[in-house]
Amino acid sequence: MSVTRERRWAMLGLALVMGLAAAAPTASAQPNLLQNGDFEAYNDPFKVPVYSTGPGGEPWGRPWIGGWDAAGLASSWTYAPAGGFWSGGFVNRTEDFGAGWKWARSGVIFGGIKDRQVMSQTFTYNGTEEAIGSLNWYDAGRPSWRRDSWFGLPNDYLVTITGAGVTQTIGSFTSQVAGGTEFNSANNFGDDRWSLANKQYWYSRTGQTFTLLPGQSYTLNFSSLSPFNTDGSIQDRTTLLDDISLFASPVTTVPEPSTALLAGAGLLAVAAMRRRAVRRRNGAA
Repeated sequence: MSVTRERRWAMLGLALVMGLAAAAPTASAQPNLLQNGDFEAYNDPFKVPVYSTGPGGEPWGRPWIGGWDAAGLASSWTYAPAGGFWSGGFVNRTEDFGAGWKWARSGVIFGGIKDRQVMSQTFTYNGTEEAIGSLNWYDAGRPSWRRDSWFGLPNDYLVTITGAGVTQTIGSFTSQVAGGTEFNSANNFGDDRWSLANKQYWYSRTGQTFTLLPGQSYTLNFSSLSPFNTDGSIQDRTTLLDDISLFASPVTTVPEPSTALLAGAGLLAVAAMRRRAVRRRNGAA
C-alpha cells in the first residue's frame, strides 16, 4: 500500500516534533554544592570532654572558677572553627554536660551563630548553564541553662548568598526551643531537664530559591541578628545549625530560532494534511 503525500507530510511533522521533545533539556539537580553541611570535619580538633559535677549532681563542662578551658575540665564547645570549609560562627560536639546543649541532628558535630556572628561557606558553581539554587537545613534554639530561662530565648537570623556582584536573600528565620523558653530550665522541674531526649529537637528549613551563574564563586551566609540592649550591648542569643545542603537545578534551555522554525514547519505540515483531508471528505460527500 502506497503512502500518500499528505501522510508523508504528517509523518515528517510528527518526527520533527518528537525529535525536538526528545532533545529538549530537562532540569536535574546537581549534588550538594556545600562541603560538610553536617560539620563533621570539625571532629578531629576537639578535646575529649571531662566533666565536673554540678550542685544538683548533674554533669557540666564549666566550673564556676576557671572558665571553659580550665585544666582537666575542658569542654568540647569552642568558638571560631579551625580548618574545614566553614568560617565564623562556632561548632559544638554533642555531649551531656548540662542543660542547654543538644544532640547534633546528624553525626556528632553541629554549627551555630551567636549574638551577631556570621557563619559562611564559599563555593564555585561549575555548571555549564544558569541554574536555580535551593537551600535546605535544620535549625534549633539554644535551650535554657539551669536557672536561666533567658538563655533559651528565640533568635532571629538572616540567610543570604552573595556572588557575581549580587546579594540574594534566601530568607529571614527565627530559631526557637521546642517547648518554649522554660524548656530544660531548672525553674521547671517537670520537664526532666537533664535528659538527652530534651536536646534533640531540630526544625526543617527551606528558603527562597536563587540564581547561580556558570563559573561564578558564591558565599552562603548565616547571620545572627540578636537584638541590642538599651545600653548598646548585644543580647546573648544563639541559633544552632546542622545538615545544610545546597542544590542547583539547571534552567531549561529555550530552543534556538532555527529549531523553533523546524518545529513550526512540522506543525504547519500536520495542519495542511488535516485541511486537505477535510476538503476531500467534503468533496466525496
